Amino acid sequence: MKSSRLFLVANSYVKVVCSEPAKILLINEKHYDRFCRDSWADYHGGFFCNFPAIVEVPYDGIWNIVIDTHSHGDTESSVSITILPNHELLEPQDVIK
Repeated sequence: MKSSRLFLVANSYVKVVCSEPAKILLINEKHYDRFCRDSWADYHGGFFCNFPAIVEVPYDGIWNIVIDTHSHGDTESSVSITILPNHELLEPQDVIK
């Protein structure tokens, strides 16, 4: 499992490209503590098999981007995370809110 903690602005997008299917979760600070304790946590995103995966940031704040591939082998999955401002999402794509 990989994670990044960033300040993100509302109506921007998190674009993730991964080499294998993965859970991609955008979790705010309050719920991230619960997530780390294996408790229920509210999140944006979900399970993706097709990439790039695009998740919209619902409001300004500190967000944790969690990518869980469940891989247990010798090879580590490759992951790329890009933050796109609202105006840079030029192609119509499925956006998870």
